[in-house]
Amino acid sequence: MNKLSFLLVFGFLFFASASYSQYTREEGDSTKVAEEDKKEEKKADKKDNRESPLKNISVGGNFGFWMTSSGGSLYLGPRIGYKVTEWFRPGILINYQYRWYKYGSVNWSDNVIGGGVFAHFILFKRILLGAEWEILNTTAYPGGLAEPFRTNVNVLLVGAGYNQPIGNAGYFMIGFMFDVLNHPYSPYRSQYLIRGSNGTIPLIMRMGFGFGF
Repeated sequence: MNKLSFLLVFGFLFFASASYSQYTREEGDSTKVAEEDKKEEKKADKKDNRESPLKNISVGGNFGFWMTSSGGSLYLGPRIGYKVTEWFRPGILINYQYRWYKYGSVNWSDNVIGGGVFAHFILFKRILLGAEWEILNTTAYPGGLAEPFRTNVNVLLVGAGYNQPIGNAGYFMIGFMFDVLNHPYSPYRSQYLIRGSNGTIPLIMRMGFGFGF
């Protein structure tokens, strides 16, 4: 082999080796970048799948207003609920009522305040079944010569209504609740919808709304 042939062979082997080394280095860098991209994607997926603790909490309330020529009442009931499942939502509530009455020269008013718990069952996203247990502090008027006095009254309400979703997290509901205990000093007695000569049926109307986070 002459000197020229030797130089040609040596140059070919040198460039081939350099090219292979560069290709191997680039391939290794590409693999490393791909692995880092996969790690970043997994982190992003975990972040997206991690639910906020506030996601299932809803804040809202019920409201009502009733008035006649002899009196009326205003009802406000803020509440906080938690969506356990798509169809079951329990929570806590606050109840405030302002009542007034006028009979001849007699005028009185009363502030009712209390709290309790509730449970809502949503069927087919539209039908609402609910139950509420409340303890309300109110003024009792026994009548006759007895003096009015403050007392705590237990109230158990059960009923059904219509639930209208609003967007992805809100709702509006309207329904009817039955005052099961029908306590003689229940603040809801003035709101009973059905009255007659044979007595009253302890049924009240409720409207409410709520929004989630």
